[in-house]
Order: sequence, then C-alpha cells, then structure tokens
Amino acid sequence: MDLLTLQDSHVYSYLQKWILSPGYPLIKVTLKNSTDVEVVEITHKRFVYPMDNMPSYDNDDWDIPLSRTTQSEKNFNKTIDVFYTPEGLTFTNEDGGWIMLNMQGGSFYRVNYDETLWRRIIRSLKGEERKDIHVLNRAQLVDDIFSIARIGDVNYSLAFELAEFLVDETDYYPWYSALNAFTYIMGKI
Repeated sequence: MDLLTLQDSHVYSYLQKWILSPGYPLIKVTLKNSTDVEVVEITHKRFVYPMDNMPSYDNDDWDIPLSRTTQSEKNFNKTIDVFYTPEGLTFTNEDGGWIMLNMQGGSFYRVNYDETLWRRIIRSLKGEERKDIHVLNRAQLVDDIFSIARIGDVNYSLAFELAEFLVDETDYYPWYSALNAFTYIMGKI
C-alpha cells in the first residue's frame, strides 16, 4: 500500500491519534444516579505526567476500544465491548456494584473511577471477592490509582486505601505494580 492510499484510509486517521499525540487516554467513569438504575458516564482526557515547562495539550478525540465487566458478571476474558468515541458513552449499571474497564489491561489507557466506584472496588479487593477479580486487573487497579494520584486527579489516601488489600495478596503482578508506585513515592521523599 503506498503512503497516499494509507493516509487516506480510516486506519491511518485512527492510528495517527495514537502514534503522534503525546500521552494516552485517561478514561473517567462516573455514576449519574437516576430514579431506578445507575447511569454510568464515560468521558476521557489526555494522561500525561506533569513536567517542568510542559506545554499544554488539547485533549485528543481518541476512538478507544473499551472492555468492561460488572460485579455480577465478572467476565474478565472480554476483549472489546464497545468503542468510546468523542461523542461520549453512557450505559446502565443494573446491579449497583462495581464496574471495571480494560479487562486484563489489554488496551492502552488508564481508568479513573469516581469515588463511589473506587470504594466499591476497594471493598471487594479487601474481601473474599478479591480472587474473583483477575490478577491482571488487580495489578492494573493498583497501577492506575497510583499513577492518577501522581497527576493529582485522585487523593493518595484513596490509593493507599486500595493498596491495603495487598496484605492478603499472594500473586506477583499486583505487588509489582505496587512496588513501582512505592519506589516513585520513596524517591520523592
């Protein structure tokens, strides 16, 4: 395929946003309570670690492949459920439990849940239900919350509250994520 044909294709415009833009998407998952069921709103912004003299960037309108599961479903083997587009995305949370995106960390974005959803996730991680959450998702949750705390979008107290589940964690990957986060924090002290 020659370059002109490639540039005219939908694939080129899709990949251009991912390859040529600094950072990557930070998905925000927010509960919007209605009368009978919870409505979940998905939005995004650019995730970039702050640096001195960093230029400001507009948010790119990424088309983002999302995978999701709920507390009642617990299907961590999904690939792509739906594509997030710049127009936004909403869906309902019928069971009122936690919601998780990015199954097994299979896509290149971070996820920040509102405080209610983070607390539901934390409650499950600290209980017997922890092992029902895939090990790679437990690692991703640790990595995401500490990275998001690093840019100031979540309080570190919430991140450390989530990390309390590590007391009972025996799998490698969640600890690897936590040790990376703790190493960064220790370097700042």
